[in-house]
Amino acid sequence: MLSWVKDDRHVFAWVPTLIWCVIILFFSILPYRLHPPLTLGHFDKMVHFFEYTVLAVLIGRGLYSTGRSLSTGHILLILMLGSGYGILMELVQRFVPGRSAALGDVMANVAGMVFGIILARLVLWQK
Repeated sequence: MLSWVKDDRHVFAWVPTLIWCVIILFFSILPYRLHPPLTLGHFDKMVHFFEYTVLAVLIGRGLYSTGRSLSTGHILLILMLGSGYGILMELVQRFVPGRSAALGDVMANVAGMVFGIILARLVLWQK
């Protein structure tokens, strides 16, 4: 087994992160005609920000459950994983009828990741 997996609870600590990624994927691949339009100002960007804030906190929670400290390397890992997933979801939307990739959405995803990392730091790794 993997060296960082000390017991099953470490594996199960990642289940909420995986479920959240599937939820993001589900809503990313919904065709526009099945997806309610979000036309209230920048509400769409706020949704992206929220989704990726939660994702960052969940990734941080997974790292925390393995007993890891929140080092600079872990912060960069969380940012790269979440932002990479956000970019991938935007690219996937290019192939979904009625949807498109938007740089503004990617920026909201990354901003949500940064905020989520800050939250994870404050909540999980209090000093």
